[in-house]
Amino acid sequence: MDGAKEVTDEKIRTKDNIVAYETILKERVFEEFGETDTFTQQFEALTTNPERVTYMYDNMVRYDLLKGRYWKDLKNEQAARRHKKKGDNNFARGDIPSALKHFTRCLMKAETDELRGLAYANRSAALYKLNMYKECIEDIDLALGNTYPPAQRPSLLHRKKRATQMLGKSKVPEYHEPTPSIPGKARNRHTPHAHCVKQVEVGIDEYSRRRVLATTEIPAGQFISVETSMVNVVSGKSDLYHCHHCVNVCYNPIPCLTCTQVVYCGEKCGAEAWYDYHQYECNILSPLKQWVGYCKSLLLGVKMAFLANLQTFCNDFTQYLLPMENIVNKDIAKDNMFLALATSVIYYFIRDFTHFFSKKNIGASNFDDQFKDDLFRYLHMAYVFSAEITEAKPIFGDDPQLPYEVVDIEKQSFGLGIYPFFMHFRHSCSPNVVINYYGSKMVLRTTRKRLKGEELFVSYGPHYYYHEQSDRRNFIWRLFYYQCRCLACVDEMPIMALFEDEVRSENYVTVAANAKRCFLEGSVEIKAALMALLDAIDTEFTMEKYFYTTALWYHYDLVANRRRVP
Repeated sequence: MDGAKEVTDEKIRTKDNIVAYETILKERVFEEFGETDTFTQQFEALTTNPERVTYMYDNMVRYDLLKGRYWKDLKNEQAARRHKKKGDNNFARGDIPSALKHFTRCLMKAETDELRGLAYANRSAALYKLNMYKECIEDIDLALGNTYPPAQRPSLLHRKKRATQMLGKSKVPEYHEPTPSIPGKARNRHTPHAHCVKQVEVGIDEYSRRRVLATTEIPAGQFISVETSMVNVVSGKSDLYHCHHCVNVCYNPIPCLTCTQVVYCGEKCGAEAWYDYHQYECNILSPLKQWVGYCKSLLLGVKMAFLANLQTFCNDFTQYLLPMENIVNKDIAKDNMFLALATSVIYYFIRDFTHFFSKKNIGASNFDDQFKDDLFRYLHMAYVFSAEITEAKPIFGDDPQLPYEVVDIEKQSFGLGIYPFFMHFRHSCSPNVVINYYGSKMVLRTTRKRLKGEELFVSYGPHYYYHEQSDRRNFIWRLFYYQCRCLACVDEMPIMALFEDEVRSENYVTVAANAKRCFLEGSVEIKAALMALLDAIDTEFTMEKYFYTTALWYHYDLVANRRRVP
């Protein structure tokens, strides 16, 4: 990372680089000219995306702000050995989940087959302790396939024998219940990208805004669509447990042999990812991740730009995303400078440090401008329309006699995806549709009974249960440029969570306890009771409905994605 040392501006070193860059650039302009109005006016006078991107790129070069932003992501044997040592120490102390993470980090950074063999072997021991016998056997085979010391092979083969014996005796819990499916006869044929029930339809209101309506009465708890993402990325600190390509959970992933940033659930996903996009992003992913900071949706836009090479993606984009561009383009001027700046730096990474442009044979004079325009649009769509993919992460107890007892769960985001049908739903701070994920498949369910002609709403993030009205409206305005007029905002409903301890009924405590139990036992008996209770409550805003709806969400979180280790 020698290149990174060349960066002298402390603000550029901060994690929120993308946010800081616009301020830094204007500061440099002010230092030279004593004002920034002319700079802003010149930018606002530009009429096309390529012109805006070129303007920002030229100024970034002029003020030397791209220097040191790229470094070569290399395997590092010393760092890998440090992770292996930490994993060994965690294993010795009985902290098996932490050991598992460090052994995977070791694999991601290891340069030699010998070290990879040792890391696979040690990780197999951690997996055995966690009763993951299938994964344990797979890691043993990978260890033996690398340069594993002959003297230690007998003990490894003995572990494989024991794991094979246990595999047939133990029940292997799934990370989610079977993904819901909609029979062909019940499917709405007008939503080809998503398997959607006939009881809903996409419509347009009097202001030409899209909306989703109930065509017949829909009971609480019914799932209304199952949708596969057009494109997705793993984000956050969950990159050790999720495949970079399919984002499905995996406790014994295999690393990319070139970079240190990604893992896959198997060779098939690794090969597909390399062919489709990773051959381009591999060389720039490490500096790109640091530069985008918490704006992970920009990584989704970059991936879309690479996938545009594939005809299948282009067909889907034309059919499902282009019709949404009228939404994307509305008030886009508010984000023009931010997006142009982001596009200019990502364009620099791709042009100078990948072979993407040479692959595309950019002899055509208009290719450069066309790519800038496409990248700008992809980044904005990802920024506005990406949805968080979540899972229920277990929290283990601290009883040494029960080291892996799940005592609670925590909902956690581990990825982002683009879902064209979901994009048609409007936001409400009191939604009547809840989102859950099975792998990367998005499943939408109603949380209360809806009558024919009523609109179905999802939450884009803010919820009146937990957030003040002003905070909710600021969030929606900042990202989508409109003032939320949902019932909760218009009626200024109070934050329900503030009253939870005061009015929680004995019945609700029982419901919540049963919902938590189903995480351990896989029980689904609570669902029918919850749906019946919700259908019996007619009013929109009651504490009772809040508690039962919360319990129902809790249940859906448990039967959808769930991790087995923290």
